[in-house]
Amino acid sequence: MANKYTVYFSFLFLLLLTLTRCTPSSGPEVPENEYQVTISKSDMRMLHVEAILNVAEKELSMDWPAANSVEKGWAHFVENLEVHDLDGDLVPTEYQDKATWKLETNTDRVRVSYDLHVTHDEIDWIEGGHSASAYLVEHTLYLIGAALFIATPTEIMIGAGPPTTVRFDLPEGFKVVTPWSNSELEPDAFMVQSTYELVRSALLIGVIEFQELNVQGMEIDIATAPDFKEAIPLFQSIYTEIVPAAQAYFGDVKKAKYVVIANKAPRTEAFEPYFSGEALHQSMSIISPIVPTEEFMPMFWYILTHEYIHIWNGITIQFADEEESAWFLEGFTDYIAWDLLHRLGEITDEVMLNGNEIAGFNFGWNENIKKYLAVAGKISLREAGAAKQDNYDLIYSGGALFALILDIKMNDATNGKVGLKTFMRALNKQYGNAGARLLSYADIKELAFDLSGVHVDTLFEDYVNGKSIIPVGEYLEKAGLKMENMGTPDQKIILDPQATEKQGMVLHAVCGIGGKVE
Repeated sequence: MANKYTVYFSFLFLLLLTLTRCTPSSGPEVPENEYQVTISKSDMRMLHVEAILNVAEKELSMDWPAANSVEKGWAHFVENLEVHDLDGDLVPTEYQDKATWKLETNTDRVRVSYDLHVTHDEIDWIEGGHSASAYLVEHTLYLIGAALFIATPTEIMIGAGPPTTVRFDLPEGFKVVTPWSNSELEPDAFMVQSTYELVRSALLIGVIEFQELNVQGMEIDIATAPDFKEAIPLFQSIYTEIVPAAQAYFGDVKKAKYVVIANKAPRTEAFEPYFSGEALHQSMSIISPIVPTEEFMPMFWYILTHEYIHIWNGITIQFADEEESAWFLEGFTDYIAWDLLHRLGEITDEVMLNGNEIAGFNFGWNENIKKYLAVAGKISLREAGAAKQDNYDLIYSGGALFALILDIKMNDATNGKVGLKTFMRALNKQYGNAGARLLSYADIKELAFDLSGVHVDTLFEDYVNGKSIIPVGEYLEKAGLKMENMGTPDQKIILDPQATEKQGMVLHAVCGIGGKVE
């Protein structure tokens, strides 16, 4: 059961945006898949889906990521599945492992119908929280595509799978918010470019509060249930600052539609309400135990910033092995988010160094050090991604701490000319373009060396690939920082009054104390 204010930031599968690369199709043109989703106002938990699908491989699938909370995965919520050929004859189906169905047919195109019973929020969802699955709040239904759509088996990578049209039959007064393109010919119909987009997108359906914001060429659509609408002005103010700051950090302006869905956490007997954030295809979703108040402002700044940065780290830049890269995807994203908030003046120097408890969750470098040291040495950072929730502190805090020491090491070696921002910009330039290959662990090490001239192989092999524990004090010293009361409840990071000019330069280059985003 999730604790009341547990924060889940699932990247998992977060790889998305058509403003990123797509794999071009080859071979004969494949007809579009088509779906019609019918929703009743009297029972929004029961959806009916009709589809016409290509089934060249004679299989249907719901084997999409992030559904290990139930034995059959996403298929657990499917009822009354029937398949017919286009002549109306019944096609026998046999359920296989991993949420797939085998079809006994010679045809390559079939009609599929099924009901989806939305009870995901009655289960303590372990992978990313309910922002990564589905829930109902009054007359507003949230789903990710993976929770809704049966399709043909497809590797979940950008551009994979045929184009699709999705139509909705809605009660009067209901609407749909999603990052997909609206059809110019039909109301409540959307054009989806691939199966990847279909299952890795967020949808909000029903009675919705909506506001569009344009920041530096990016359209940000903010959608909530009515009882969360008071958060919309806050989100607008956050994105007005975060969008230009993040684009400046990565040296890359994104011009696309980006949907932000936010609601109160669902309330059932299965778990207590909590914070959760999920980055998806051109969209993100968060849930919160309450509508934002002054007390929780830093939490929302942090969540929205973290998820927005995933547009680059994990979306534009994609990885050959997602599990083994979780330390980089989540830890480095956390480190960058914290850095941007500090440079924007949303957190003070002291809070950045030593944290500030918000709703039971503590932020800051010192807190990362505490959490990392409490779990380090048992498995490597690379291995930790195989069980992300079990190794949350190692992935997030350990990954963020490694980002810090890499930032310090590169700035120390180059007299402040090369640091993590330079490194992330170079990654984005080399691996964030259309057609770029997937990023590997070896690529990360090689680029860090190429940029800084520092032999970082031992650093990575000891503290990322291996189980050695990062000597925190040694690296903090290079940036003119010291640990007080190490290993005690009073542990604290302080400025070294005896720091040299170079140490001060490294500190400023790393964390920009007193500076603003350039």
